[in-house]
Amino acid sequence: MKKIHLIHGLAIWILLAIGLSIYWPGLSGHLLLDDEANLSPLADIENWADIGQFITESVTTNLGRPLSLASFVLQAHQWPFGIWEFKYTNVLIHLLNASLVAWLIWLLTHWTPLSQPRRLLLTTLTFTLWCLHPLQVSTVLYVVQRMTEFATLFTLLGLITYLKGRQLNLDTPHSYRGWLLMSLGIGLGGILATLSKENGILLILYVLVIELTLLPSRSRAWHRWATVFLYAPLTILITYFALHMPQFLASYAIRDFTLVERLLTETRILFDYLGKLILLKQDFGLFFDDYPISHSLLNPPTTLLTTLLILAAPPLALKFRKRWPLLSFAILWFLAGHLLESTFIALVPYFEHRNYLPILGPLLALSCGLLALPGYFSSSLLRKITISLIAMGILSVPVLTWLQTSLWGQPLVQAIWWADQKPLSRFAQSHAAQFFDKIEDPKTVEDYYQHMVVNFPQDIGPYLLLTNLACRYPKKVEFPNWPTVTERIRTGNLDTAAISALRGIIYSVTYHRCQLTIPELEAVFQLLLNKKPAHPNYYLDYVYFLYATFWAQQREYEKAVQWLEQSLQLKPNQPRLRLRQIDWSLEYGQLQQAQFYLDKAQATFTPLQKKLYAQRLTELSSAIQQAASASP
Repeated sequence: MKKIHLIHGLAIWILLAIGLSIYWPGLSGHLLLDDEANLSPLADIENWADIGQFITESVTTNLGRPLSLASFVLQAHQWPFGIWEFKYTNVLIHLLNASLVAWLIWLLTHWTPLSQPRRLLLTTLTFTLWCLHPLQVSTVLYVVQRMTEFATLFTLLGLITYLKGRQLNLDTPHSYRGWLLMSLGIGLGGILATLSKENGILLILYVLVIELTLLPSRSRAWHRWATVFLYAPLTILITYFALHMPQFLASYAIRDFTLVERLLTETRILFDYLGKLILLKQDFGLFFDDYPISHSLLNPPTTLLTTLLILAAPPLALKFRKRWPLLSFAILWFLAGHLLESTFIALVPYFEHRNYLPILGPLLALSCGLLALPGYFSSSLLRKITISLIAMGILSVPVLTWLQTSLWGQPLVQAIWWADQKPLSRFAQSHAAQFFDKIEDPKTVEDYYQHMVVNFPQDIGPYLLLTNLACRYPKKVEFPNWPTVTERIRTGNLDTAAISALRGIIYSVTYHRCQLTIPELEAVFQLLLNKKPAHPNYYLDYVYFLYATFWAQQREYEKAVQWLEQSLQLKPNQPRLRLRQIDWSLEYGQLQQAQFYLDKAQATFTPLQKKLYAQRLTELSSAIQQAASASP
């Protein structure tokens, strides 16, 4: 038996080395999507206050993701030229998570009737598929998704700790060790996972899935313990979402789909994920914003079938959990892992990284099925053929992953490929355009933007992106027809691309590098401000901020402060903008106003923000006092 353990342990080490070699080609890739937006503040880190500001303010959610962000701080000295090192760290975290997956599977199979050699084989196979599956690439090599990896890391540690406690006899006088381990697993593991990324709260559901499907019956003492560590937190979570449901619904104002449409679409997406997982469906990547939305149960027709299957899956899994525990576990684990990001929150519907931990359940069931399949054939020839086919299928997994990582390691080829494969993806088209912009090929960038104008005629973004490009390359890019652009601004949809383009246009107009005049740009802002969206907190606060920036660059600081106040009324918890109000007030000599905004900042800052910005607040206070004493 020791020899078998040694062989499987050695196999896992070899597979980890293979995993590193497979991901190695992808380390030379570039930043993608919102990598730069989330991590660019690393360039400004100089002291402890800067670190605190980055960790507490870089992600605009209630909890933030301080543990994940802290890991990026450790590499701040490598930003922005050490992207290879950022991706390498992600790969190492992935391999650590894979090792924890192996440990978790070994513990989970403790309660099954499988022999130890069979458990070891099942553990090794599940570990291999989870570690080397191509569906994981867009999590591991997408730098900012280290947040997903960190949440998974602490979730796995929490589950392992819980199961180590659960294995002990909880009915003895000295059972406190088991209860302590279980409590630490749920309590500490859950807190650390959630502080890495919000879906770390799903640890509670993962435990309930394990208890309902794979573990033996629970005692009264366990239920009393679960009331505190499982049921109460779950009740608080449900209550929180119920109370904040209006906010979640309001966030659909920036989407081109409704809550019902998203829920219907997600039923199809979940099966698409499974198709990639089990059938290795060849459509791996990062950009899926072109995925067709389900507008009703029959549009498209597959929506009805997938919706019925998703609705039927949980009750059937619970009903047959005694007969087919692993299958029930796989279904409930997968659905539990998608309960946040694939349901009512108004996120982009499709991202592969949402499967990082949820696919563990289906892979465990698949591995069990693959190991059992040859035994169903009485003929030795058929068994050999079956084993050969299974081996070929397993070997194809790392090969496909290597093909994916090789593509990720060739940023130009990757950008062109994704844009060609996804002509209706705004993300894919703009990503390709941005890449060619970095290598100063404005004509190719113009082609991509013109393509977006044709394919997304209701969006403001493509028109303003073209305008910004023409401002920056007046001799190479023809300035777009301005009446057409203004008409689109008046009637079109405001999007993130428009916000991004406006930043560049403001700079070009201010420094007279664009044929667009200051009055014309001011008219653009007036058109945007007159749109009056149903939920102004989305995008309108950015428009106010950019308008304030526009006036500040014209040295019209009084107007800049007024418009910045409009932005802060919509989103008040922005300490850097409040400090900017004070700076701008000082710029045009309004000392009383500067003092007013300083007092307001000190009144509205949280205790943590007061500590992080203490030096800056002191400097501004001194500047106001000095200006006051110098004035006649």
